[in-house]
Amino acid sequence: MLKKDAIKYFGKVSEIAKILKIRHQSVSGWGEIVPLRHQHTLEILSNYNLKTSLSIKQQNTNAKNTILSKNASNKGDTPFLQA
Repeated sequence: MLKKDAIKYFGKVSEIAKILKIRHQSVSGWGEIVPLRHQHTLEILSNYNLKTSLSIKQQNTNAKNTILSKNASNKGDTPFLQA
């Protein structure tokens, strides 16, 4: 869920902060993507007009793990990720 979509739906950052019972500064500091721990609440309170989604970073990590798993199963190797 993108922060800009949540702001568009709820009107302003202070309204999102009030709904989530967190500080305005916390919402302002989110960056582009709403943290997963708040996405589900906003999804429900928007009557499912907003949708919970993985962040771009998590989507990339999941895709990387899938590719590594497929490659490992083809070669008989054990997949691993470097930190």
